[in-house]
Order: sequence, then structure tokens, then C-alpha cells
Amino acid sequence: MGTKGKRGIISSECVQNRSLTGRQLQTIAAVVGARSVEEGLRTAKVSKGTYYSWLRDPTFAAEQRQQATALAETALHALTGLVESAIGVIRSTLEQGTEAMKLRAALAVFDRITRLLEMDRIAARLQKLEEEDDELKGY
Repeated sequence: MGTKGKRGIISSECVQNRSLTGRQLQTIAAVVGARSVEEGLRTAKVSKGTYYSWLRDPTFAAEQRQQATALAETALHALTGLVESAIGVIRSTLEQGTEAMKLRAALAVFDRITRLLEMDRIAARLQKLEEEDDELKGY
């Protein structure tokens, strides 16, 4: 994983390689942890021009993706703990809510299930296409 810097997680690989400057790593952490790029850049005291110039560097872009992914995974893990409670609220609403509340809860469940099924279908199609592409490339 990485080490904790002043403003976020800094990957071990980048720290060992020293391929990015401390200022670049601090900027990535500030942008990834902010509500917007602009807010992160103000925090890091870096201009938009400099930031977008750095983003053209594949190492900088890869580090930013890595830190954003790590942050998203941490948030997802925290939200996963709330799933059981959310299901309980929906179940309770379906059992004890007003008719309008029951209808809204039921529609929300159907909507989410439909989305999940569609995402599964898309993921399966994508995996199949990637496998076919790998075969064509000889992997």
C-alpha cells in the first residue's frame, strides 16, 4: 500500500522511486481528498496549469488514479457496514410504512435490482470481449 503523508496516502513505489516530487505527491493527496479539483489545488497552492501539465505525465496520472482508487475502496468498505442497516430500514418500511412509503420502497428495490442485473450483464459482456481480444493478440 503506501505511507501516510501530510495530506493523504503516498504510494510506496513512488516514494522508493522518487519519480514524483513531494509537491506533486502532496497535490495528488489534496486533490483526491477534496470535494473538487479546484478546492484541492487551492489547498495545495498549485495552479490549474501546473496541475494539468503534471497530469500529462503518466507517472503522475497513475499515482493519482492509485490514490483515488484507494480512497474509493476505503469509502466502499465503510459503506458496506451500513448495508445491513439499510436493508432493515427498507424491510421495516415495507412492513409498517404508509402505502405511499411502501410503494416508494418497493420501487427503489426493483430499481436497484434492475441496475445490478444490468451491470452484471455488462460486466459479463466486457469480460467476454476482453478474453476474445486477448485471444486475438495471442495472450
